[in-house]
Amino acid sequence: MIAAVTGSIGAGKSSVLLALADRLKGAGRSTGGIISVRVLKDGARTGYTLLELDTGAAEPLAHCQKAPDPNACVTFAGFHFFRSALRAGNEAIVRGFASDCLFIDEIGLWELAGGGWSAHLNALPRYRGLAFLGLRQGIADDLARIYGISFDYIAEIKNSDSASALNDILGFPPVSGVFHKTL
Repeated sequence: MIAAVTGSIGAGKSSVLLALADRLKGAGRSTGGIISVRVLKDGARTGYTLLELDTGAAEPLAHCQKAPDPNACVTFAGFHFFRSALRAGNEAIVRGFASDCLFIDEIGLWELAGGGWSAHLNALPRYRGLAFLGLRQGIADDLARIYGISFDYIAEIKNSDSASALNDILGFPPVSGVFHKTL
């Protein structure tokens, strides 16, 4: 099963995925992959922290300021992504394919262009566990077309009420076709 949590920047996608991973761990399921958490300073987004679900490791993934060492970063859409964090995130996703529940967060235009976490998206249709993807709003159809992903469930978050969204995702009925719900 492949489920997507989609919404605009700051809607609460990563918060929902993190709470879902915690709930699944508490229920005895193994979780793997990555979640990208926004870093805020004075209410403004300044970057992202990468969380590896299997190890609990956290490290800076991207920032908005000028890259201190351009050789250590890859720039995309105004963010400077640390090469070491991209490497660690991709390794965590590979390990995550051995878990019951795989999380890949912050899938956006970079993945549609072949960067970021895109190297693993073609394998998702063959994954036998529960996959949860955090998607930028409006890219689900393109992601499905490019990578052959068939979504079983899409939760579109319109506000930051992650508790309601989490309960809705946990209670969704297994159905054939895509079950799309705006939260």
